[in-house]
Amino acid sequence: MLREYNGTELSFDSYNEILHAFCTPNGYGDPGYQGDYEFMIRSISDNEIHLTGKKGDVDMVMTRLDASVSWTDYLSAAAQVSSDSDYSAFQLVVGGQNVMGVGRVGHMFVLSETGSDGSVLESYYPFACTMQDFTWDNSTNTFTCINEGVDAKLVFERPAGYDKYLGLYQVQSGSKQFKLRIDKKKDGRSYQTTISFTNGKSITVEFYYDTDREDISADSR
Repeated sequence: MLREYNGTELSFDSYNEILHAFCTPNGYGDPGYQGDYEFMIRSISDNEIHLTGKKGDVDMVMTRLDASVSWTDYLSAAAQVSSDSDYSAFQLVVGGQNVMGVGRVGHMFVLSETGSDGSVLESYYPFACTMQDFTWDNSTNTFTCINEGVDAKLVFERPAGYDKYLGLYQVQSGSKQFKLRIDKKKDGRSYQTTISFTNGKSITVEFYYDTDREDISADSR
């Protein structure tokens, strides 16, 4: 619900593929990511503007980029981190100790805690990839907090069922048989195989692992 406000506002009234993706409903009864495109300005300093969304009550901080930073390069780097870190399961490690499993669904981290009565409470934390607070190490598949005095990491955790689909298969198609090898593409996330034909042509098929159903589905490229 929109609220009345007599102060200064900031409204993004033309479509922006980054901002408005968080504001678009997914359908009837599904508000999507519950983002905002109209904001009440709370405070302004030399480097930051603090905003509150009028509809979703989202708090947002706009931070000034250094003049030497290329906006195009910055967004490209953030998009690359988002792609590289697109895993569905992490382990939250604080002070070297495993604390809990963390799932990722789209632009949300999902923290699951089991109560004393055995019930599972899920907390959703929406996020967007930026170049602050956490850094991404592609060699170890780990988010590491860089805030002073904080020893916390989100470490990729391979789903237990991922490995069982790797290997060589005998495929029966009508009266024909052929061998097909499924190899790792993105660890814990996807697989790939190449199918060759007698005319010398071939296609690469990518399989995606579904952690909820613990099965795989194919997408031909």
